[in-house]
Amino acid sequence: MLAEVQCPNCKKMYRVSPALAGKRVKCRGCDGVIEIPTVKPAAPPPPAAPTKPPTPASPPRSQPGPSIVNRVSANAAAAQPLPATSVQTPSKPPMKPRSNIADEIERGFSGPIQRVRASWAYRLAQAVVAVVMLMLPIAYLAIIGGFCWLYYLHATHSHVIFTGMRGRASLIALLIYAGPLIAGAIQILFMLKPLIAAPADEVASRAITPQGEPHVFALVERIANAVGAPLPKRIEVICDMNAAAAFQRGIWSLFLGNDLKLLIGIPLASGLTLQQFAGVLAHELGHFSQGGGMRLSYIITRINGWFARVVYSSDAWDEWLSHTMEGMDFRIAWIFGLAKVSIYLTRAILWCLMMLGLAVSGVLLRQMEYNADLFETRLVGSETFAATTKRMFQLSVGWAATQRDAVQFFQQGKLADNFSKLMLFNTNTIPPDVRHKMREVFETEQTGMFDSHPVSRDRIAASARENAPGVFRSDRPASDLLVYYESLCKNVTWDYYRAILGPGVKTNSLTSTDELLQYVQLPTSAGPPTSPSARPQPEDSDAPIPLAD
Repeated sequence: MLAEVQCPNCKKMYRVSPALAGKRVKCRGCDGVIEIPTVKPAAPPPPAAPTKPPTPASPPRSQPGPSIVNRVSANAAAAQPLPATSVQTPSKPPMKPRSNIADEIERGFSGPIQRVRASWAYRLAQAVVAVVMLMLPIAYLAIIGGFCWLYYLHATHSHVIFTGMRGRASLIALLIYAGPLIAGAIQILFMLKPLIAAPADEVASRAITPQGEPHVFALVERIANAVGAPLPKRIEVICDMNAAAAFQRGIWSLFLGNDLKLLIGIPLASGLTLQQFAGVLAHELGHFSQGGGMRLSYIITRINGWFARVVYSSDAWDEWLSHTMEGMDFRIAWIFGLAKVSIYLTRAILWCLMMLGLAVSGVLLRQMEYNADLFETRLVGSETFAATTKRMFQLSVGWAATQRDAVQFFQQGKLADNFSKLMLFNTNTIPPDVRHKMREVFETEQTGMFDSHPVSRDRIAASARENAPGVFRSDRPASDLLVYYESLCKNVTWDYYRAILGPGVKTNSLTSTDELLQYVQLPTSAGPPTSPSARPQPEDSDAPIPLAD
């Protein structure tokens, strides 16, 4: 039960947990110190009259099994520690509070699913999209060749302007002749740059092993057998509200058979039940079984991403071109201005190619998602698919709030050490008005022609038409799968910071997420609070909550 305390300076009232009794906290109104009084415990009730306990039966004289301590010690000895780069490496795995998870995984499966078959129309669409997408880079090279031909014609035919020119007129003729050639050379260099530029950095991840996380590998193997999909050769964990199927060696894996890896977002596992989480993994393993479709999807994603970088990215070359024009004599600056206009024209043409690629590939990518949804639906059932989709929609809102909070905490010189815990807090404390807007978006959103994924409502409707009962059941939290759950949460959070902030970030800048959440303030009628994560708190929170201004 929460107790009421008052700041002695500004008289602001707070509700605090009895767990803070005897401690000192800072008032959020005046930064004064509030001493939480110790609550005197109530007198215990009088003991009941003693009754004679029944005589216990004699235990059987069989050989005793291993004790709980011995079993936990044996499990700890079998588990492998995390790599040396981890932020935290526990010496023992935490003892599971419920029944053995391995046995529950086996009991949860009632058999394999009905095989998911791809139609001939789907395979024909794959071939058409493959041809179109491969033609787009060829069109880009053709555009480069066309500009080179135009500048060649200018160089070989426009020199006639020097005929009969004398004095200042010859200087003007030189600028007219050489200006487009200089601008063209700059434009061609800018167009060739994306062809040799390094690809975008992949999301930071770390591999887990069957020795360290045996339950995850057991579940993945059991799901793969149930849905008829190949096993991934590697499983990695990431700090993201998502799971993904990927090639282990990038483009080289296209020619190496099933050289696949499975990426699992720890925040995703934190917010789902085991049954929901198994369905998400079945969806990704369903992509594995698509074979040629997954390879085509990889090529499509790379081409679309490459076009997006060419069209939207601005790097040191663009900054050099802009800075070069500043303060330059207009008689020379117009040449660089012509180069900028040519580059903008080129990017406009490429934008058209990019949108064409998104429109053509979007049809196939959405169909691939529907196809993978069938694997999930037949494994966990149509009802669970709908519940999972809605839950992931909620988690995505909590994840967005967590990323905003991380920015504000960083501006205060703090880094929350557990993104998963912060995400769950934000998800469970979404204000009612935001929940209302979420329902409106969920019920009204429409799939666009350039979207790579169907909207959630359409996917739920397609799953409901399947009316599948499912072959796997478990209401256990998915986080129970992970032996080193707490450490992995903090390790992938650290990976996230390293990827965003660079290698210069230090571990001593990490702050306990529990400590940061302790002073999260409720919004009041006077207006929204200025502190991060300003959302309603759970009833059992230890943080001071203002009663009135």
